[in-house]
Amino acid sequence: MGYNPISERLISARHRTQIGEATIIQAYAPTASSTEEEADQFYDQLQQTIDNTPSQDILITMGDFISKVGTDWESSNGKLGKFGYGESNERGKRRLNFCAQNDLCISNTCFKQKKESREWMGESTDGKTKNKIDFILIKQRWKSSISMARSFPNVDTGSDHQLVLANFKLRLKVKPKPLRQNKYDIQKLQDSTTRSSFEIQIGGRCEPLLDVPDTDLEVEDLWDSIKQSFKETFENVLGLMKPKPQKPWISAEVLKLCDERREIKQQKLTDNSKNSRYNFLNREIKRQSKQCKDIWINNLCKEVDHCHQASKTRQVYQTIKTLTGKQTLRMKSVKDKAGNILTDEEKKQG
Repeated sequence: MGYNPISERLISARHRTQIGEATIIQAYAPTASSTEEEADQFYDQLQQTIDNTPSQDILITMGDFISKVGTDWESSNGKLGKFGYGESNERGKRRLNFCAQNDLCISNTCFKQKKESREWMGESTDGKTKNKIDFILIKQRWKSSISMARSFPNVDTGSDHQLVLANFKLRLKVKPKPLRQNKYDIQKLQDSTTRSSFEIQIGGRCEPLLDVPDTDLEVEDLWDSIKQSFKETFENVLGLMKPKPQKPWISAEVLKLCDERREIKQQKLTDNSKNSRYNFLNREIKRQSKQCKDIWINNLCKEVDHCHQASKTRQVYQTIKTLTGKQTLRMKSVKDKAGNILTDEEKKQG
């Protein structure tokens, strides 16, 4: 329904579901090295965002809150589940007070996990200290809609944080997806041999159809036959266009390092001596990826210059489009007289 980019650390989005509206707030709290003023400003903005959320909305707040809530669930008045992790700190106590003030509960402390690696979400630089500092919070009235919340240590993200997931029994309204259209690799027609083969096959299929008297075949039937002839010829001669990789500059060597990092990540859960190798692979993947991208950009620039000198305007524009990437339309927000961003469609139209 709309979104609100509040700051570099906060963003909210409102969705329409089959059982009402839902507001999701994504947060990234200031780190432990930040000042108290920065932390106060963050929580003030978060509190203001929650206050501006309609009371009937399903409210989900999630993100990295850099706070350890510990295991003292008895004194949390239901805001903390029985399956916390580690020791609490000052920011963790502040997080619990914030949850109590807004009637929120921490979902990923409500479920017992079979493995300890599914409990913690963040890992310190020493590779030994584990913390539960990433949370998914939900209003108490919707607490029963959570069926599972855990971290996924097997996912290779190249980060010291684990992927956190929670299952909610909420039914979102699904927007029907448009039918996928098959795109044929027409670039193969640039080759004279392929083009000649295509002309021979399409001519052999369509010529008998054109010789049929008009009285013996309906127009729609004729069109369906011609369309089917072209489709079969496209599939036999050209084939479907292969999807392009999102990052075409990634080399096979970088992908091999990613595979090794994925294996090392599993091994370092039981062997701390693998931490140094894992950190090295992280740095090496970033370094080589940047190097591959620079080479890819330089080659495209040379290709643009060569095509420009050869007066190949079409190839110049195609290469520049590949270099700049796909442009996406930016959503423009609508504000009221007080400067607040409107997410309600009726208020926007009014």
